[in-house]
Amino acid sequence: MPSSLLAALRRILSSAAAGEHRDLGRRGEAAAERELDARGYRVLARRFRAAGGELDLVAVRDGVISFVEVKANRPGTGYDGAQRLDAGKRRRIARAAQAFVASRRLEGAPCRFDLALATVDGDRWQVEIREGVFEV
Repeated sequence: MPSSLLAALRRILSSAAAGEHRDLGRRGEAAAERELDARGYRVLARRFRAAGGELDLVAVRDGVISFVEVKANRPGTGYDGAQRLDAGKRRRIARAAQAFVASRRLEGAPCRFDLALATVDGDRWQVEIREGVFEV
């Protein structure tokens, strides 16, 4: 098989996998939002982008603003989304959080960085919320 054909097939397969991954992430964010709502949070923003970072969900409960990073996966992958929350990712989230606070004039409000681990099995989602997973 010619190398140009192989390269084209790789691009197509890679693009399809990326689209499937994005879809899984968006569905995971929706499941996390439902879980936050059930726990009494009010969602202030979804996919807020600023300062070179993105906040999947911003929610508030009892006066505390939660910047929620959502990691979605399927069961049996041996994957813990917390593993992908490295120092660079935490810095980008923190910069976006600062921009969010400034844009809403919420300086001085108590804030926290949370992680939502959303796992789907068929059509059923299970969401674990880990509060205060890192500080800045």
